[in-house]
Amino acid sequence: MTTYLGGERSDAVAPWYLEFDPPEALSRFLDEIRLGREDYERAMNEVARLCPPEVGEARVRRLLEEEGFLGEFSLHPSPHRRLVRHPLPLLMSGFGRTAPTLCELLRLGLDLRAVKHLEGIRAVMKRLSDTQDVENVIGTLFEIEVLSFLVRAETQPELMGTPDARATVDGKRVSIEILHRGAPAWRVVTA
Repeated sequence: MTTYLGGERSDAVAPWYLEFDPPEALSRFLDEIRLGREDYERAMNEVARLCPPEVGEARVRRLLEEEGFLGEFSLHPSPHRRLVRHPLPLLMSGFGRTAPTLCELLRLGLDLRAVKHLEGIRAVMKRLSDTQDVENVIGTLFEIEVLSFLVRAETQPELMGTPDARATVDGKRVSIEILHRGAPAWRVVTA
């Protein structure tokens, strides 16, 4: 049994995101983005709690058997492109290990760590971990990104329901509806 920051694995094999070839590649990557290894592991393990790599590996095997290919997948698809399937299991499978994939997952992990203390965040994370709910993935990811921005900006965000959150801006509590697409023009705030 091997213990990693994210838990134990009985097969004594580190998750793919901890294995680099050559091994010093991870150190170079972390030095370049100015992130410590422990913070990196914790962030990636937050994502693995939502979608374990084994779940992603099984999904990839099944898709390859059934369809023969996976197609393009990303947490942030190109504008005007719909997701065909939930990208998180595919990305967490380690299939197509690329720097952009790793960066997307790391960003998500850092965002999850930033918001995990918020009351009510478990419901948002549950929506993201529902791999059958392809329609709401992008909106849920955006909600987590916005909430993490609000946490880092020290606005004391609070999840509400409708509107999605409240935060303190210039000493005033403001309500925030977090929509990725389809917001009426009168509700859009730009900086």
